[in-house]
Amino acid sequence: MINIDEIGKAFSDRFGHAPELIAQAPGRVNLIGEHTDYNGGFVLPVAIEHRIYMAVSTAGDNVLRFYSMNFQEEYRTIIKDQPLRKAVSVDWANYCIAVIEELRQTGIKIPGLEVVIQGNIPIGRGLSSSAALEICTGVSLRELLDLNIPDKELALLCQRAEHSEYVGVECGVMDQFASLLAQKERALFLDCYTLEYKTVPFPVEQAEIIIFDSGVKRELVETEYNQRREQCAEGLRLVRLALKKDIPTLRHCSPEEFESIQSLIPEPVRSRVRHVITENQRVLDSVRALEQGDMNAFGQSLNESHASLQKDYEVSCEELDTIVETAQESKYVFGARLTGAGFGGSAIAIAQPESVNEVINKVSKVYEGRYNRVLRYELTKPAPPASVLHYSIR
Repeated sequence: MINIDEIGKAFSDRFGHAPELIAQAPGRVNLIGEHTDYNGGFVLPVAIEHRIYMAVSTAGDNVLRFYSMNFQEEYRTIIKDQPLRKAVSVDWANYCIAVIEELRQTGIKIPGLEVVIQGNIPIGRGLSSSAALEICTGVSLRELLDLNIPDKELALLCQRAEHSEYVGVECGVMDQFASLLAQKERALFLDCYTLEYKTVPFPVEQAEIIIFDSGVKRELVETEYNQRREQCAEGLRLVRLALKKDIPTLRHCSPEEFESIQSLIPEPVRSRVRHVITENQRVLDSVRALEQGDMNAFGQSLNESHASLQKDYEVSCEELDTIVETAQESKYVFGARLTGAGFGGSAIAIAQPESVNEVINKVSKVYEGRYNRVLRYELTKPAPPASVLHYSIR
């Protein structure tokens, strides 16, 4: 657990005064709806209990000063009339700089800042530590500078920050929305085309979320993530031609329509499109199952999602498949699948709370016997969204 007082003390020790505020933003885990967000589809994430914390004050100069307690690294840069430079050797600072630069491009004047950051979101496991850092920067500056930026607009601004040259990942909007808008003990059902959303009850008394780390590290910029986006764009072009209508996204092609035209689309684009279209339907089925309290139906959708990600979208790996398949064999698990972009990262299992340890032990034994390394895991329940937690007087 992160100790807020320790962050405040670290800030005071470094800068000689208390921070003006401390903010927090959670990571997220996506229950279902993978690679649908950038295709205008549906997603169903929850905010997790792991999060980024940021102590912030304005400074009386034009210098941005960032310090990471996790990495024990400092980054400084000067605000000038021209765009900020990308941090070359301190990657984590670029997420903060990207948000600041997006705010500057809207005409907002950013003063000098003093910032101390600490977090406990596991990095590289598909839990969106990057979006949490962006959102934490955004809510901090919104509060500190008294900016009138609605939540939706701030989430979209942080998404643009991740698309920018400072980060370079063409992510969908799910991660930022989940960090900013999810609610405790509820999942966030988000329509990524209209940006309409609602929260859906998650039965914490019946189910707990286990997040298993596959042990396979992946950096989205260096993987095939952007290639999958390009394949989906090509798929949309071909679907439009086959249907002879100008649908705006793949989400607007029904499973029945796709079934009638799929033979006209070459592989591997056909399989990529099939995943997106069927995954959207699985999200809708999952929302209905949660609203009706049917955890078995919900779990079945998760299992089918993994099979589609494995075979049609081809973003799984051996380690993820081992974790998921072993978890699915347990009678105490409703469903399991990879979560996040894939290519490594994490898998989730939705398990009965009283049998969580038994599930973890079973999966760990198989994994460790096969790969000769310890399987790391986290437990979480749907958690509260980003907020400003604490004020101190200078």
